[in-house]
Amino acid sequence: MEVTKQASGILSYDYRSTRTVEATDPDDPVVEVENVRMETPTNRVPARLGISFGVVYYLDHWQMKMEVPLRCCIYHPPLFPPNGKGKRTHVAFEFTGDTDDENFSFFTFDHPWEIASGRWVFRVFYQNIKLVDQAFDVYPYLP
Repeated sequence: MEVTKQASGILSYDYRSTRTVEATDPDDPVVEVENVRMETPTNRVPARLGISFGVVYYLDHWQMKMEVPLRCCIYHPPLFPPNGKGKRTHVAFEFTGDTDDENFSFFTFDHPWEIASGRWVFRVFYQNIKLVDQAFDVYPYLP
């Protein structure tokens, strides 16, 4: 089992739907998208509302094409959601990845309270095996 990281950076996508999955914060919905496109390959991201960033990767050299359970953990500077539940320093969620196909994990600054400068790290696991480990430096956006 291998992973080929195709690219990391600023992404765009077409919105498909929103669904709730078992995540660190069950009040935090996960957006389902299609047609994900890498707009700017980079590991430096402006802290700006509406920016999406993450990693695109392939699950290579599996014995057959199939769906596999994956877990994504995104570690970030402290965020303070308006739900009053206190400080949050990571989000984790499970999803299905496809072998021998393009997969992606990303975060979008949808709300002002989610925007935080500093180090953001994306890690994707299959069972307890780390497949992806990508850091981003999010910097203050000055228009």
